Amino acid sequence: MGTNCGTGLSLDDYVELAGQLVAAAGKMPVIVQPNAGSPFSEVGKTIYKATPEEMAACAQRLLAVGVRIVGGCCGAAPHHLAAMSRAVRAVKSKHT
Repeated sequence: MGTNCGTGLSLDDYVELAGQLVAAAGKMPVIVQPNAGSPFSEVGKTIYKATPEEMAACAQRLLAVGVRIVGGCCGAAPHHLAAMSRAVRAVKSKHT
């Protein structure tokens, strides 16, 4: 069970939604792939303001509420995903 891509959602909103999904999913794994922040348009270009560090912190918060798979959707560039990967590995290494 999971979610991705919410144009009006903040990173905090994704964490709140993730908690609801985990509660509803029972033993089913939950995946959440947030946007890199809520998009806006500037000079005809869609902009996502979340930094790699913000996405990494969000990934750790998602794991803390019980999400088993994290990723990124719109606006999540390779540098966002790399930071998220490092953050997830850091959490996983604490539990092994």
